[in-house]
Amino acid sequence: MIVPAATVSAQGVDTPGDAFRSGPASAFASRPADALAYGGTWGSKAGAEFDREWTNYKALQRSRDATAIAQFLVEKAKDGRVWAMREAGAFYAGRFGLANHPDKALYWFHQAAINGDEQAAAVVGTAFARGIVVEQDEQLARFWLQRAIDGDDRKTRLDAAKVLASL
Repeated sequence: MIVPAATVSAQGVDTPGDAFRSGPASAFASRPADALAYGGTWGSKAGAEFDREWTNYKALQRSRDATAIAQFLVEKAKDGRVWAMREAGAFYAGRFGLANHPDKALYWFHQAAINGDEQAAAVVGTAFARGIVVEQDEQLARFWLQRAIDGDDRKTRLDAAKVLASL
């Protein structure tokens, strides 16, 4: 389904708006380790909280319980966990073969990208470049792909650069 410049919610496509047409208000910093998003460092209380959440997520993956995985990821994503936003996007995009909801996938990838996740920015940029879920938009593709290229992850940088070079 192609959505013309639509606002996409976790439940699906809503009303026309600029949900994917806005970047973050401040410049993107390179994405730190997910534990730092909790305000801590590895080995800190915040890092331990991330470790617990990640362990619980991996256990849910092994259970292959799509409802439980979706509930867990959406709950954590709504709490501001960027890793959960990205993982919710991947889950709804079909990871594990348990769900296939492209509009929900792009919504969560966009939320992660807004919060500085370079892998999610590459996905959003590719969606605009190829017209996946949203109408093709070269300017927005370039915006999000450049955010991915500016990040720390080498594979993400290379993949985003390939898509950007194809525009």
